[in-house]
Amino acid sequence: MATNVNMKRRADQLPMLPNNFFWTYRKRPADIKLFNEIRERYDLTPGGTILTTKGYKIETGEGMPIVYLGLAPSDMSGFNVCKNATKYCKPPVCVGISSGFGQFPTQQKNKIARTVLLFENFPAFMRMLLSELAQFRAKVLRDNPGNPVFAVRLNAYSDLNWSPVMDLIRQATGHERESVFREESHAVFYDFTKIKDRVAGHRSDCGEGDCINNETQSCLSCASLETYYAYSGRSVRLDPIDSLIPILKRGHNVAVIVDQLPSGDTWHGFPFVDGTENDRYVFSRRGHWILLSARGELKNRKDSPFIYRVAN
Repeated sequence: MATNVNMKRRADQLPMLPNNFFWTYRKRPADIKLFNEIRERYDLTPGGTILTTKGYKIETGEGMPIVYLGLAPSDMSGFNVCKNATKYCKPPVCVGISSGFGQFPTQQKNKIARTVLLFENFPAFMRMLLSELAQFRAKVLRDNPGNPVFAVRLNAYSDLNWSPVMDLIRQATGHERESVFREESHAVFYDFTKIKDRVAGHRSDCGEGDCINNETQSCLSCASLETYYAYSGRSVRLDPIDSLIPILKRGHNVAVIVDQLPSGDTWHGFPFVDGTENDRYVFSRRGHWILLSARGELKNRKDSPFIYRVAN
């Protein structure tokens, strides 16, 4: 039976899990059946996964393996998962449905089916999510026994607050003492957000001076919950770049879609990296701009305020 969904929930809020919630390494047949029933509503074949291990940045970037959760952006599924989305980044502009494989109707339906499962039966969704995370972790241990580090992005096209279930997610990835695994591995969790409260505090110090470009367990242990603020695109007047400087000063990274990369090594007084092709190396950066090129439908909207004009 589906769990009740509070339609008055905040757009970044997850449903609640029952107190007796538990999960196992292997998926429950009843959860698979339920997911297939939801997929059937959208003319999808049985099967499908909650997590994605293939994608543009996964295939083109170098470094640690990445797994991500691709939900249907904004309110495309009937459930709003992007609290601060603007008309400049909502569908059809969102990169999640206008770029790469995301352009295809089947992939869009896959995202909708996952999102519907999340809100109609959150326990079933979480059991499947945790199972897939644990199995991905096991694969990383097999493939990279000398350096079993991997990255998890839970908000590929959403902006949900996952903190209420992070203990379970850490458990599934071998992050906690209560983990079901004995072998050590390390998962790095990262997301981009338009919710400034999530980057209100100071980013925790790593305690290591040589972490730049160092993807080792000891180095990344300080970067287990990385959140980068994303420029909202409401316009230069409503969301000026200068207003983001305090976030950088607190050690957080800030992502901005730009029309071109700046000349030199800094932009508005802070260093920057080109994050278009690869997310992986930004985990150990502090106080950096993550500059991105427009992709998908956004490339056709040159006048969109979501694209910051570097020359201005």
